[in-house]
Amino acid sequence: MCKISPFRVIDGCLFIGELCYTKNNLGLMNPLIHRNTEVLPKILKEIDVDEINQFQAASNYTFVLLKNGQKLLSGYSLGVFEKIFSQHIFLRINRTNLVNKGYISSIIERDNSHYVRLQNNQEILIPRRKKNTLLRTIPSILKPF
Repeated sequence: MCKISPFRVIDGCLFIGELCYTKNNLGLMNPLIHRNTEVLPKILKEIDVDEINQFQAASNYTFVLLKNGQKLLSGYSLGVFEKIFSQHIFLRINRTNLVNKGYISSIIERDNSHYVRLQNNQEILIPRRKKNTLLRTIPSILKPF
């Protein structure tokens, strides 16, 4: 049985459970952010969340990698972005990478290690301690090894 979350509208955002949905320029509703966030980085106001493939940590900064190949720099740490986005949209692979689930193409095993392969053929090492958690999180992509 499916449980339907209550919803409400606040300042043009439709909240369903913990997700905030906003209208895009076509009038369609897009999931935007987790509502329990106190800070919304300016960079997220300038770009559409659907255009983001990956967040990559760089010390106390974060690179935002877009679908068009553009690489933007944010003054916020990766932890801030992890708190903002629901796990339904982005997945923390390791300490330095927060990846859009739709951008993951496969999981590969090589030299007794496991890697997430992205659509641009970039491979990100999965820490051995996170492998089982990732298997439970996205079972349609990660197959048992």
